[in-house]
Amino acid sequence: MIKKNKKIILNTTIVLVFIIIAIISMNYSIYISSNLISNVITFLSILFGFYITSFSIFATSKYVSLLYKTDDIESGRKQSLMDTLIKKYKFGLVVALLSILYNGIILLLMGGDGFITSCKIYSSVFISIILFNFFYGFEMMHILIKIVRQTATLNDK
Repeated sequence: MIKKNKKIILNTTIVLVFIIIAIISMNYSIYISSNLISNVITFLSILFGFYITSFSIFATSKYVSLLYKTDDIESGRKQSLMDTLIKKYKFGLVVALLSILYNGIILLLMGGDGFITSCKIYSSVFISIILFNFFYGFEMMHILIKIVRQTATLNDK
């Protein structure tokens, strides 16, 4: 029940942030340059590499067998904690890849001036993508730190 409420709060927050950003974008001119998009693509590529590297650290950890044996009672489904963690990594990888693809397509479609000014909805989506990827990457980094700590405690035993 608690996990379900957290998901509802998280989804509501994401929608509200997108709406607020859309309203701000509609009322104010936000200029997004091709250089900024290239920088965001670089950030997302680094984030994608972080996901792959942290997943490989997780996969080679002794902690994996413990996660596999432990049921995730918060998810409401019959699955192990390892399955839940794998789903989080898959989601992060897919979101990062789709964000890179989205920004890459916009970069290719930009006009000769190198600025997007007429497409205000793109500004909303662009800012939302950056924020979502940043906060989800932060959450995954927090999970990686927990895994490293847990592995260290298992190695002490």
